[in-house]
Amino acid sequence: MNFIKNTPYAILALSGILGMGYLIYDYKKCQKELNQFEADLIKFQKDQDLNKDPQDFFFESKDVPVNSKLSSNVQGPRQTFCICITGGPGSGKTSVVTFLQERLRDFQYNVIVVPLLDDYILGQDQEIIQKLSKQERNQFIIKKVMLMQNLLDYSKELAKQVKDKDSIILCQGGILDLLSYQDEKDQIFQDLHDEFKPLATLRDKNYDAVIHLVTNADGLQKNFYFGNSFINRDQEIKKAIDADKQIQKIWMGHPNHFLIDNRGLTFDKKIQRAYKTVQKILGRVQTNIRWSKWLLKSIRIPSAQYHTKIKITDIFFLDNNSQNQKEINRVRMRQVEGGLKQYYQITTKTSKNKEDVQFLRRIISFSQFHQLVNKGQNQMKILKRDRICFTCQNQLMQVDLFEQKQLGILRLTINDATESYAVPKWIVIDKRIDNNPKYDSFNLAQLKEP
Repeated sequence: MNFIKNTPYAILALSGILGMGYLIYDYKKCQKELNQFEADLIKFQKDQDLNKDPQDFFFESKDVPVNSKLSSNVQGPRQTFCICITGGPGSGKTSVVTFLQERLRDFQYNVIVVPLLDDYILGQDQEIIQKLSKQERNQFIIKKVMLMQNLLDYSKELAKQVKDKDSIILCQGGILDLLSYQDEKDQIFQDLHDEFKPLATLRDKNYDAVIHLVTNADGLQKNFYFGNSFINRDQEIKKAIDADKQIQKIWMGHPNHFLIDNRGLTFDKKIQRAYKTVQKILGRVQTNIRWSKWLLKSIRIPSAQYHTKIKITDIFFLDNNSQNQKEINRVRMRQVEGGLKQYYQITTKTSKNKEDVQFLRRIISFSQFHQLVNKGQNQMKILKRDRICFTCQNQLMQVDLFEQKQLGILRLTINDATESYAVPKWIVIDKRIDNNPKYDSFNLAQLKEP
C-alpha cells in the first residue's frame, strides 16, 4: 500500500532529476554553439578580405533619430523608456523636464521624474566634501553615484508595475554628470570601473537616450540664470561654458546622444526642439535622416581634442528589397572603446521619390543577433568602420574611417537653425556627398576597390 502511494512522488522526483540534467546539457550545448558562431563569424570576415591587398591607410592618428523601442530589457506589452536630460549649469534642464512631463502625460504616458540629487541635499555636500582629503572625497562621490543608481533602478521597477500604459522616466541630469569634474586619470574612475565592469555600463545601459542641452551661457546669455550670475556674471558664464563642455565629453559615445545647442534659437524654441527630439525617440514622429556628409582628404586629431572611438560592424542581408534599395535590412555590432558590445537590428526604408528615408532601429540581444546572422549568412555583406565622435563649437561631429576601403567620411548633424558648419582646421574635407548613393553604407559594403 505504501509502495503504491509513494510511486507518484518517486516518478516526480526522477523526472525533476532528469529535467535538471537536460537543462545542464542544453546550457553547455548552447555555450558551445555561441563559441562556434563567433569563430565562424571571424572566419567569414577574414574570407571576405582575402582578395584585398594590404595598403597603408592615408588617415593619420595622433544618430540619428530613433523611431522604435530602444531597449528590449522590459518584457510584456508595455514599454519603459529612460531618457536623460543633461547639460551644463543654467541650460534649462528643469524647465524642459517640466514641459515634457506635462506634454507626455497629455499623450497618456505614465511619467516618472528622477530629479537632480542635489535637490534632495540642496548642494550642501559640496561645501563639506571640499574640506575632505582627496581619497575621502572620492569615496563620497562613489556613494553618491551608487545612490543615484539605486534611485534609477527603483524608478524602473516602479514603472514595471504600471500595466495599462507605457512609462517614460525623465532623468533631470544623469549619473555621469557627477564625474564630469573629475580628472580622467583619477583613481575614482578605476574604483568605479571595478564596481561596474566596465564604467561605460553607467552610460550605455542605464539610459535609452541622452539629450544634452547646451548651457544658455553659450549663445542665450539673456536666459542664463545660475549661481551668482547676477553678481559675478562674466565669471559664472565662463564657468558654466567650461562645465558644459566637460559634461559633453563624459557622455560622448552613448548610442543615442542628442545635442541641442542655442544657434538661432530663443529659449522657447529650445524647449520645442527638446520636445521634438523626445517625440523622435518615442517613435511619434517619422523623420528623414538628418546628417550632412563630407568626403575627407585627411585628418590629424590633436592630442588635446577629446574624442570617443567606436568600432562598428554592419552586416547587410541581400534580398530583392535590398537590391532595389526600397528596404535595406542589417544587424550591427557596436562597441565603444572600453565599453560593452551592443547589437542592433536596423531597417532603412526609402519612398518612391527617394527623398523620404525612414530609419528604424532597435536593440537586440546577442542570441537574436546570432539567429539573424545564421539565417542570412549565405547572402550578406560586411562593412567595418572606426567611428570617432567629438564636438566642435557645440556641434556634434562623427568621422567614419573605412580602413579596408581607404575612405573617410565626416558626418555633421543638421538642425533647422544650422546655416554653416565650423569644421576644425585639422580636418581637410573634399566635397559634400549627402545625395551621392555611392557613399551609402549599403553600397560601400559591396565596394571591392577603394
